[in-house]
Amino acid sequence: MSHSVQQSSESAPRARRKPQERSAQTRRKLLDAAIGLLHEQGFSRLTVNDVAHRAGLTAGAVQYHFRSSRDLIHGVINAVFPILRVSLDQIAKPEQPLPARIGRLVDLYWELYRRPEYLVFWEIVFGARDKADVRAFLHSLVVKNMQGASADLARAFSDVPLRPQAAMKLWTFISSQLRGLALLSIFKDKNIKADLAILKNSAYRVFVELTEQSI
Repeated sequence: MSHSVQQSSESAPRARRKPQERSAQTRRKLLDAAIGLLHEQGFSRLTVNDVAHRAGLTAGAVQYHFRSSRDLIHGVINAVFPILRVSLDQIAKPEQPLPARIGRLVDLYWELYRRPEYLVFWEIVFGARDKADVRAFLHSLVVKNMQGASADLARAFSDVPLRPQAAMKLWTFISSQLRGLALLSIFKDKNIKADLAILKNSAYRVFVELTEQSI
């Protein structure tokens, strides 16, 4: 009896994926291939054929999902950009000392900035300098990200309180420093841990100055 049940289970046909699911999976595979190539080889060396080969698909599959190389780049940007936002729920805890909360804030953003996808984002920024439509698209996303990040910070430190304008200045200070560290990480800089400690202390001093100015 048990043997017949097992045999029946093994012979049962697998549920077929819907065409939309197959298409979405193929598109995601192509985007992952493009992201990997951008990280390893750079923007200037990205080709449709390489993306297809990396994904184990044909060049026709790339052209089916992305009408042009610019459509592919737009797709990569849309795939990468959501990682540039981070949840700050962990630091919205008034019972914790402010220096510890600022330190955790830096750690959370560093976890984001050190990811390969972040470097891919900047690879596109530098590589698309002569592509006005890509630059405009990137600019619109960056503005939204800045506004969202400063609003998140203001909410996370609403007990202080940290005003929106001050939150924007704090985020700009921290993010600009972390961008530099992210680029240094390409060269395996061994001082990054010490640099992060310095940044945490500096960010706390900036935070205190900004909140005192708001009083």
